[in-house]
Amino acid sequence: MSCTRIPANTSHPVPAEQRASYAAIIDEILAKADLETISAKRIRNGLQERVDYDLTPQKVCLIDQVEVRAHY
Repeated sequence: MSCTRIPANTSHPVPAEQRASYAAIIDEILAKADLETISAKRIRNGLQERVDYDLTPQKVCLIDQVEVRAHY
């Protein structure tokens, strides 16, 4: 999966190895969440807490990945 919505100068692509790691964490977050009420933002925030660094530069790519994992 690649980022399909990267506006110029607003997001950095996520390398494939990192995407796989993020996918596993996102799946763990979703497994423990109420799927009726969890938001993409809460998933992104949970991911950021788990990796313990700022994911803002990758936000657009992460939105795509969260949507795919959560089947929004």
